[in-house]
Amino acid sequence: RTVGLAEGRRNLETLVAVEPPADYRYRLSDFTGPMKLLVRTVEGRFAFESHGAESRATWTWELHPTHRLARVAFPVLAASWRTMARSMWPRFRARLAT
Repeated sequence: RTVGLAEGRRNLETLVAVEPPADYRYRLSDFTGPMKLLVRTVEGRFAFESHGAESRATWTWELHPTHRLARVAFPVLAASWRTMARSMWPRFRARLAT
């Protein structure tokens, strides 16, 4: 599917594997905007584990650069991505509670 972002940018999200209820893997590609210069693909995964009455969700990703020099920017890009990820979880949890 094509994912549209608020800033008008977009990318392609491809489902790679699903193993209900514990695993969801995807690949992001075909970036527009500044990401296009740095990132070729992102391999992502959501994993879910039961913990009593609750569940633990983890989100991991691996960035693949467009070229070797793009990797220089990855620490800044990763920090930005982590900030976005941390802000996503409370919103995600609130949606599940409704």
